[in-house]
Amino acid sequence: RSAAAALRMRVLRERVAALSDQTRRLTRNMSWLMLQEMAVRALGIATAIYLARVLTPTQYGQLGLALALVAILSKLVEAGTGSRATRLTAIDAGSVRETYAQITGMRLTVAGLLMALLVGAAPLLGSTFYFPPLLIMLCAFLLVRPALAVFWAFRGLEKMHVNAAAVIGERLVAFVGLILLVDSGEQALLWIPVVEAAAALLMVIWLRRQLSQLYPRLRVGMRLSEWPAIARESLPLSLAAVLGAVYLHGAVLLLGWAANPEGAADFLIAQKLMLTLAVLWQVMSRSVFPSASRLLVTDTPAALALVADLLRYYLAAIIGLALLLGLFAEQVLALLFGANYAGAAPVLQLLLAALPCLAISHSLLTLLRARPLPRAVLAGRICSAAVLLSVAAFTVSEHGAIGAAWAVLCGEVSAMLLLGYLAARAFGALPWNSRCNAVVIAGAAAALTFLLASGIAQIAAILFALFTYGGLLLLLGGISRQELRQLPVLAAFLLHQRHTAGRWRQ
Repeated sequence: RSAAAALRMRVLRERVAALSDQTRRLTRNMSWLMLQEMAVRALGIATAIYLARVLTPTQYGQLGLALALVAILSKLVEAGTGSRATRLTAIDAGSVRETYAQITGMRLTVAGLLMALLVGAAPLLGSTFYFPPLLIMLCAFLLVRPALAVFWAFRGLEKMHVNAAAVIGERLVAFVGLILLVDSGEQALLWIPVVEAAAALLMVIWLRRQLSQLYPRLRVGMRLSEWPAIARESLPLSLAAVLGAVYLHGAVLLLGWAANPEGAADFLIAQKLMLTLAVLWQVMSRSVFPSASRLLVTDTPAALALVADLLRYYLAAIIGLALLLGLFAEQVLALLFGANYAGAAPVLQLLLAALPCLAISHSLLTLLRARPLPRAVLAGRICSAAVLLSVAAFTVSEHGAIGAAWAVLCGEVSAMLLLGYLAARAFGALPWNSRCNAVVIAGAAAALTFLLASGIAQIAAILFALFTYGGLLLLLGGISRQELRQLPVLAAFLLHQRHTAGRWRQ
């Protein structure tokens, strides 16, 4: 047995050594981003559970509305410079000092203007969305985070572990602070943005220190003469990011305005679970962005194939899980957030149906940003936001949170179709192949199997559906046996990585 174990270890080491540099890089990046996003989502869910039980549904909806407004404005602070800075850093690591000087002053200027705007408009916003004006004033300080954070540098350098440590630390400090300082009462709502802003400031300071160790003498510059050149590339991306934030949070704001904060709370709870399932694709798209930026310079078909493979892996992992969560939506919501939110089950089911479209749209956006084609990115965002707001305008007032969920689904489908057309024109092909079709067919067959087996016990019907899904994935080539055998090889590679402080500096 010992000889056989030694042989297996030797074979595993040989397979690890045979991994390509791109596979190693993507695996390492995705592992750190996955750790980051899973930890953040876990802490986010824990925070949401705590706040949903401490605050009333009205207070929870008011908090969500204020944070939604700030999240939209945060994209204006970033001004589309994040993607540009990441791309420049990935192509030339020596450009970090210059890039930092160019964009940080620009971001700080925009943040200061928007903070002043929020403070001045607080009474009007409070009366429109039914939250205390002081709440939005305190939330305005959260705009410091996007102004000073240097996530772009470590993404471009492919040092994802630094960003992971920063973001996880921020969320952990915020979570502990909320537990210690926020309880039921009238002032509980106002403590939340104070705690969040303090945690964000600590994270920003630590992250900049890490970058200063790699690039000493970082300076903030007010280079007004350079801002127009930056804006020519970044402004379309900035508008696209703002529209993306409007798409993500617009339904919440419409619910708060046309319905009530309680309806916004139902939608926010369901949306939080849906976005948790989107974490894996968020990790994949961020990890592949530097590699896609380089490949699109020399080998466009290879870039499309790379993104298609990652999209296929995500769909294979998520479709089965989304089906299970949709079936037990009411029980899951009641268990996590309390009986007050069990009625949001139909909202969650509709949002889960939008997940595959969201993943496809974001795979196309990743390629369009990496080219870069900012106008195409902006067109996709305009389409999704316009469809969502148009549908929601007719459905939210009558159907509340369910109408908002239908609007999200329509927006995702329309954005996917438009971005597919624009990407096909730009690249001559799409990041999609027959193996991606196999995953979709397997998911549809699993859902049909469950419906046909609904006459028997529910557990048996679920097992039949999962068996159908897994069997068709292998039979049709959605996932190959070779790819499954590669998983322990990738795991072994990750276990052999040593991320010491000295290696970070290197």
